[in-house]
Amino acid sequence: MAKFVTAIVRGETSSHDPHVSQLEKFFQKISVQVTTNTGDLRDVVQHYATHTQSHFPVLFVQDSSIIDCSPEWFHQELTSALEHPWDICYFGGYHDRCHQQITLTDRLSITNTIRGHQAVLYRPVPLRGIASHVKTEKNAGYTEVLGKLLSKGTYRAVVRHPHLVQFDRNLARSHHDLDRNNDCLPVAPQTKNQHAIWWVIIIIAIIILMLIVVGMIWHRGLANSSYSSNPSSSASETNGLDY
Repeated sequence: MAKFVTAIVRGETSSHDPHVSQLEKFFQKISVQVTTNTGDLRDVVQHYATHTQSHFPVLFVQDSSIIDCSPEWFHQELTSALEHPWDICYFGGYHDRCHQQITLTDRLSITNTIRGHQAVLYRPVPLRGIASHVKTEKNAGYTEVLGKLLSKGTYRAVVRHPHLVQFDRNLARSHHDLDRNNDCLPVAPQTKNQHAIWWVIIIIAIIILMLIVVGMIWHRGLANSSYSSNPSSSASETNGLDY
């Protein structure tokens, strides 16, 4: 079974909330090291990119997380995921353009549009590279910088289906929080301009079809007219047949 480090990112629960202790107990059974870090995700990632056990993959888990399986099953799924080529693996995320995903396995899909960061596993080298990019863009949020890197194809991200880690809706403080359990963004409906384009295409196709039909009718009428204007020729040809 694969070895990995778990970093619990604390910032959404109170000091008396049981989420952190539950997450610690869960990952202590399967992880090489488990630490709870108070602060911004950017700072926590920077720390793990340069310090503790950085030669192992690092799983960053938000303290607002709940997990839908046993530690053993999670470890098995993580080990299985590490057998495939990727830089970042989302075990919990949200706001992805799921219709643009590319299937990698029956449980993993390649994505470059996911933005939610609930529970994400990083391989060591990509983690250091991403941390370096984030360090240079001081005016942008961590997930914003990561999103740009994924969109450009600088790093390869996969998402595990279904997600094993979810945001606990009991901690929701806004509609945005409730939306964090929506794995996929809704597919945008076609705009008026797109509808207009389709109507133009349909009308052009109808006109072309009508022209073809009219042309066929005109050609057939011309042939009949030619036959009617020269009946003697047809008759002579008939009389000349040898029975």
